[in-house]
Order: sequence, then C-alpha cells, then structure tokens
Amino acid sequence: MDAGDPFVLDRSQCAGNWQIAFTAPATGLSAPSRDFLRVGGGRIFLGNYISNGKQAIASFTPGGTPNVIHEGTETGIWLDGDSVVYSENAALFTIPQTGGPPDPGVVYATNTYQPGVFAQALDAHFVYWFQYIQFSQSAPYQLWRLARNGGVEELLSSFTAADFGQNSISGIQPLGDYVLISGLATNLNTPFAWSVSMTTNQRSVLPVLLPNPGDPAISSGYTTLLGTSDDGALLWTRPDKTLMDMGNEPYNSFIYALGSVSGGALVPFDVKLPPRAIPLAAWSAGSGAWYLVATEEPQTDHLLASVWWVDATGRASRIGCDPVDWSAAPGAGSQDHRRDNLIPAAAVTPAGFTFAINNSGRPWTIVSVAKPNLPAVPPGCPGPDASSSDASDGGVDRPPSTCASDPTS
Repeated sequence: MDAGDPFVLDRSQCAGNWQIAFTAPATGLSAPSRDFLRVGGGRIFLGNYISNGKQAIASFTPGGTPNVIHEGTETGIWLDGDSVVYSENAALFTIPQTGGPPDPGVVYATNTYQPGVFAQALDAHFVYWFQYIQFSQSAPYQLWRLARNGGVEELLSSFTAADFGQNSISGIQPLGDYVLISGLATNLNTPFAWSVSMTTNQRSVLPVLLPNPGDPAISSGYTTLLGTSDDGALLWTRPDKTLMDMGNEPYNSFIYALGSVSGGALVPFDVKLPPRAIPLAAWSAGSGAWYLVATEEPQTDHLLASVWWVDATGRASRIGCDPVDWSAAPGAGSQDHRRDNLIPAAAVTPAGFTFAINNSGRPWTIVSVAKPNLPAVPPGCPGPDASSSDASDGGVDRPPSTCASDPTS
C-alpha cells in the first residue's frame, strides 16, 4: 500500500482501503461502545447486539450476517484464545467463539453487601471494577480486582465523594502494572488522568496537555486523550493556534504529546496532519505506532472521516477514507467532533484496524482498514526523546520533525 503524500487527498485510492464489514439496520441498534467490539479469528464480535428484541452476543465474518452465540445482558465482552469471556451481573462467563453453554467463572464484588458495580475491565489474569458503597462516609468509591481463577478480592484504591463529584469517569484500563482512570472534570470540562499502581496501590495524578499560562483562547480549545497503548503510553492532543490561511473560515492547528501511565513529563510528539484535519481518537498499533481517525475537509462545507498510520516518529500517512462525505452542510468542515463519540469502539489485529463509526444521517457501520506496508519506525529515524523537553506543566513546544527523511518536514 502506497500511502503517498499525506497533504494530497487521493479520494479514490484511500476510499478503496475503507472496507465496510457491517452496516446496521436503519433502526433498532446502537453502535457498540468500547467493551462491546472485539475482533479475532477472522470474525467480528458484538456485545449488546439486539436480536429479536433481546440483547445478545453476535459474531460474523466481514460482510456477513450476524450469528447470535449468546443471549443475555452483558457489561463487557473479551476474547481469550478460542473463547469469548463476558461479564454479567458481576460474574464472568466463558463460551466458545462458535457459541454454546456458558462456563461460569468467578463472581466478583462480594466484599460487601450489594455494592453498586460499574466500569469493569479485564486483562489476561484479573477482572477490575469500580464499586459504590452507599453507607461509606469517607471513601464510597473503590477500585478492586480479583484473579480470574479465583482467590481473595484486592482493594487497589479508594476515592472520596468529592473525587467523583468533581470528575466524571469515562472508564478504567489496566495498562501493564497500572490501572488508568480517565475522564473529564465536571466543573471545567477539562480531562484528567489518574494511575493506580498494582504493586504499591499508590494513586498518582498524571500530567495533561493543557495550554500554558498566557496562551490565547482558542475555540474548541479543550484537550483530548486520543488513545493508550498496552505498554502504558498515553497520546494527548489539543488545539495550538487558530489560523486563517485557507479562505475566510478559521481553523485550529493541533499539537500532540506522549505521556506514560507511570507518570513523568509529557514528551512532544510531532504529528503532522493536513490543514483542517481534526484528530478524533487513536489506538496503539504496537512498536510506538498508532492508528488515528480524523475528520478532514476535502472541500468547503464538506467533511469526511479518514484513518491514518502514525509511526513512532510522528510521521502520518493516510491509509483509508470514507468514500461518502460524513457531512455536507454549511460550516460542516470546520466543526470539531472530538467529543461527539464518532468512533465509539475499535480493535487492532495483526491484519489491521477495525472500528465502529456513527455516521451523520446514515446507520452506523463497522469498517476495516488493512495494516499498511509501512514500518512502525522508519530506518534511520529515532523515536521521540523524553529528555529533549520537560512538559510537566502540561504545555509542549512543537519540536522540529524527529526524522530528517520526513518529506512533510
């Protein structure tokens, strides 16, 4: 696959890589959220799929018809080898990927009487969850974990009512030896990120890519946590400047930075997207590379969605784009959709990138884009150097390109 010059949009080429794997019926279905889309073994798995008015787990090959493999209300699904693990009523169950009777696993959140359980997560060895204890005055919110093969439930961290009253939790993710907790502050609408060490139970406040004091105010100037990687990297972005060099419509340029779930200063990450491109979300592709979904303005008042391969040096290559404009209306091209949940769920496999997209005026779809024939780290190009800049105050100065061979520099 030749990704070409990222600043030149070849619609016919990039649209050919946009493979629609599933189109939802016009009514009766909601796009899957983060814990309800999985890909493995050449099949796509959907949790909370509606079949004959009932919630279910369904699987299908790209372009095929969903086949129900389990009926029930799940709070998350995960793939484990040839099996599907799902959570239901604070318990784990396992079924073959082809369907069959569920094999009961551990029951969790048994440490107190009827706690309110929410925000579950799973890794290879543990199930994690938040619980709310109504009658606890000092720390009514708690983060716990339990080994998937049983044992004693382990309290990882406790949170006050003020912690949750001032912050809206969007989810938890086990990343290496830490659990990442992220969301938005309810008063300032700015993002936050906490990490909890699984070895020491220490909770830390992580740095966020915020404007420096004295920076000019920017429309839609909020910061976004685009994505995370299993090795603990956090990819942040925010608007940097408002520009007027393309007609009468102003647009924002963006800066990016990498953080770590273990803490430490943010590191500038020099991603270059075309003017008027707005990053929406990103998923780790391994070895420091990312799949990034953005919106672009191919022409005035038109908006399209595109997928990018961002290598470990920040060089971006467009590898797919929607053949149909996401929106075509006055002002559509300048709209910032970072908080509109356009990409609610995605999965990365060795074959490429599969994601759900909420379309404007059309049923939501699941799209697959093949992994490009591009290296995660181009030969002779160093990765970002954490020692080159201290951005612990939340601000990052844009560095020069980290790769001298980058044709966009």
